[in-house]
Amino acid sequence: MTQLRNVNDTDLRSAVELGCHTMTRGFNRHDADRPYFSACIRPTACLGWSNYFSDAHVPGRHLNALVAAREVMNVDVDEEAINKHADALFFSFSGEIPLPLNRASISASSPSEFLAHNLREGFHGLNALIWASENSQAFDLARQAITFLQGNWNSHDGWQIPESNSGFNPDHHVSGIGRAIGPLVKIYNNTQYEPALTLALDIAEAATGAFPADGRFLADRLGHHVHSITSTLSSLAQLAETTNDTDLLRRVEAFYNHGLWEIRDEVGWAIESTLPTANPDRGEVNTSGDILETALILGAHLDAAYFGDAERILRCHILPSQLRDISFTHGPSSGESNPSPQGFVSERLIGAWGFPAPYGHEPKDLPSVRFNLDIVGGTVGSLCEFYRRAVTYDPVAGFRVHCLLDLKKPTLQVQSPYKLDRLSIHLHEPGPLAIRVPNWFEDDPATLAEGNNLRYEDGYWHRDQSATVQSLDLPLALPRHSVVLRHRTRDIQVNMTGDSVVSMENHGADLTFFDNLDT
Repeated sequence: MTQLRNVNDTDLRSAVELGCHTMTRGFNRHDADRPYFSACIRPTACLGWSNYFSDAHVPGRHLNALVAAREVMNVDVDEEAINKHADALFFSFSGEIPLPLNRASISASSPSEFLAHNLREGFHGLNALIWASENSQAFDLARQAITFLQGNWNSHDGWQIPESNSGFNPDHHVSGIGRAIGPLVKIYNNTQYEPALTLALDIAEAATGAFPADGRFLADRLGHHVHSITSTLSSLAQLAETTNDTDLLRRVEAFYNHGLWEIRDEVGWAIESTLPTANPDRGEVNTSGDILETALILGAHLDAAYFGDAERILRCHILPSQLRDISFTHGPSSGESNPSPQGFVSERLIGAWGFPAPYGHEPKDLPSVRFNLDIVGGTVGSLCEFYRRAVTYDPVAGFRVHCLLDLKKPTLQVQSPYKLDRLSIHLHEPGPLAIRVPNWFEDDPATLAEGNNLRYEDGYWHRDQSATVQSLDLPLALPRHSVVLRHRTRDIQVNMTGDSVVSMENHGADLTFFDNLDT
């Protein structure tokens, strides 16, 4: 059995940079440099094309991530890769209707197949280009797509185009058009184009029925594809934030606290499918990313404790499950002459995320390791959102540290307590400072505040603007504790310190992330 080598689990920037690296190496030179969709290492190394998702799905997901990495985290992103993804995105909008379409076969000269599931990705890609460069072609396509949807879909009657039409597949509501709410909100926020927000509100009117006010999990309304459930949930959270709709945000919170536990566990892993035949430990990392993004919004507006859930998801599952160690693969490197497919694919996938179990890349009883490349884009996008929201600043509230991770920004530097049991913060300019009390903190936060010239209020330790010293060194010893992940067919024991995994029961699986917990 192989335990993989992972870097420090707080290394957020490295994870994003490696993810961007993966998205710049996933093009098929035999297909006009359009991106691959599927990827795997076991049982056979592969990079593959999809007649559902390659054209209409991957470019938008990757553009959303690459642009966010550049704009939010100042990551050096390959401009040629952005241009290739943009060309592929525009190609997907070049069919008979102004929506993201896919080719029926890789040899087809134009896209013709519509799947409502891909609307989210199409709008994400267009928004990224609008945001990054005010791309007029992208904005024109967004307006055309929104106009077409408003003329052919409404929240009461649904699609007005017969489902029998060749190549037109509206799909289940949540796994179809419901997913598009979030990127429509982003387009509105970046352009103030009112029809984008109007359409998002219309879709939400239909989608909220799947997320009842009491937070129950309505399996018949939500469908089987879990990433669609969580991406629609995070979309509703984004809409509620933009429109200041507290009732909608409370509805999101109710599902987060109740129904979501039908499909997730305590470390943020979420099952890939609710079908009874689905492997109980097979997850999908960009689903965990959606949960993280929803937690960040709930933490910002309802209860700061949700930031703690976001941090745990990041530390315990998203960062450890990135493919960084390919020593288990075989074959010469891609730099050698006549490289084997195994070695070539493995190197191109360094930095990928896929369908792991909580304990490793290869879920028990499912001897395959997959890293579909769209998942890389979804996950990187979520990590950029975490970076944007984990530490915030405004002239009135000052600096607010919501999550305890190693972080360097132009305005401050944070060293988390996960190495030295001390939280160190240095401000590069004076101002008020607030630090969220971690969910795992066991002592009286008011007592710690008094002993360190701080004030405790509303779940945060505060230091006022009047402080003359711009550095803070706060003792925070991480407690050890255990949790049990209750999956369909097995319990998984986990030992933790703070919000980080120390060891985890792996049931004899291969390619694991953590030391095995002896039971």
